[in-house]
Amino acid sequence: MSATTNDFETWSGIIDDANRFTKSDGQHWTFLVGDHTRPVQAYGLLNPTVVSYLRVSGSKFFTFDSAWREVRLRPEVCDSPLHFTRAFVQIRQALNETMDPYGGATGGRYPNASLEDLDMTPLICARIRRFDEHRGCSRAGIPRDIAPLFGVTVPAVHVNIYSQSGRETKLYLAVHPSRSPYTLDQCVVSDLQPGDVAIDRIRTETYAQVEVGIPLHKAPRNKPGEAEIPWIRYFDVAPTVLGPGTRVDLLPKPGMLKPYDLKLGPGARLMARDGVCSIEAFSVEQVKDFLVERKFKPASALVVLDFLVRHKLVGDSDGDREKLNSRLRRDLGLPFDNHRC
Repeated sequence: MSATTNDFETWSGIIDDANRFTKSDGQHWTFLVGDHTRPVQAYGLLNPTVVSYLRVSGSKFFTFDSAWREVRLRPEVCDSPLHFTRAFVQIRQALNETMDPYGGATGGRYPNASLEDLDMTPLICARIRRFDEHRGCSRAGIPRDIAPLFGVTVPAVHVNIYSQSGRETKLYLAVHPSRSPYTLDQCVVSDLQPGDVAIDRIRTETYAQVEVGIPLHKAPRNKPGEAEIPWIRYFDVAPTVLGPGTRVDLLPKPGMLKPYDLKLGPGARLMARDGVCSIEAFSVEQVKDFLVERKFKPASALVVLDFLVRHKLVGDSDGDREKLNSRLRRDLGLPFDNHRC
């Protein structure tokens, strides 16, 4: 089948690539925060192998309920974002000793680092004290390198840079070296840090990652009267070797992506930074081919597909596009919605 057709099954398969996680085996544990409540609010899902490491290195910070298969962060750790974040720095150090006891010469799996030197992943919507009601999240964070162990949602922002001339639409894509498993991506991509506001982060990253003659007023934003683009949500798995052997475990990998559109004028020029080979403009038909050929990372492919759906560039009907939009924004049972960071 040609990639240029608007076949629903073709585009649905792109979504499936980034949604490989299933709860059907019932083996995963739930990551909880703070006081005991029923029903519980899950903040992540843990592989049983990770739980076995936490039992050794995290008993100071967690309680374990084998009957309910729950790992709960003790309430006192949630007194403030600072207490929370400092606790996870200690948890990281303990996991390094437990998971890689012979890694001292090289620093181990998670080498020692101060709080100031660690990149953090926010714990979305966690009701840690001093919760920021305006932004909908706390500024508490988990060190980014251990966040995948807890199966927490990782938020990121992506910019679709495009141009239009008459009826022709072109997308500007970052082209990576051919040795990379995925050679194409959005020009501007960034994970969110605790306390980040998505639009502020993406404006900063637009100028950090792409050298352009884009006036400041052309930075990505929602125009007056324009509906905000909703978050894309997905639930993948991350194959990871957790122990000293070669056995591969699958870590739950939920994510949420905030897409922004940046329309360029006819005279705009883009120059790549940060190890990207080039930035090139491609037609919609070329981009469809790239999607089918799996040249994008699965998460980035979702952002590209969402752009094509919103601009009515794929799908045989509005009904098909509504189905694709629904699948791109499914409810996965973790704190995705109402996140305004």
